Amino acid sequence: MDEKGLITWNAMLSGFAHMNRAEEVSFLFREMLHEGVEPNFVTIASVLPLCARKANLQHGKEFHCYMVKREEQFSGHLLLWNSLVEMYSRSGKVLEARKVFDSLSRRDKVTYTSMIMGYGRRGDGEKALKLFEEMRRFNIIPDHMAMVAVLIACSQSGLVAEGQFLFRKMIEVY
Repeated sequence: MDEKGLITWNAMLSGFAHMNRAEEVSFLFREMLHEGVEPNFVTIASVLPLCARKANLQHGKEFHCYMVKREEQFSGHLLLWNSLVEMYSRSGKVLEARKVFDSLSRRDKVTYTSMIMGYGRRGDGEKALKLFEEMRRFNIIPDHMAMVAVLIACSQSGLVAEGQFLFRKMIEVY
């Protein structure tokens, strides 16, 4: 196969990402660019989850830079920006996650849940609670993941009374 098209590149990148092969993904991505093949949102979406671990964070930062440089191409794909928030949040880089979060003109329950989980992991229940309330204020209905995330944040932060109150409220409302 002399000439690889975007679909072939995406399949190879996705396969290596699925096998947790960050170095190979990074190499292939650079090779793809060198060959003049322009990645699309599928390309980025298939590799970002691999970068959520601290060991692969540098690769994720590279993809983030690529997205920022081509923001016009990727701005309409909230899934990608949510993946970045999740990547930084999972790797303990909550400030970076918050910067991406704050830069978004549109957010959904996944965006909020990723940030709430990040604050919860860090033991910052107050910020997690504020985001949960903001989410509801903007009429974004929390799903079970958001509810679990805010309860874990309360638990990790010693906010037992707040967690119990939210749990009772969740049973009544949802």
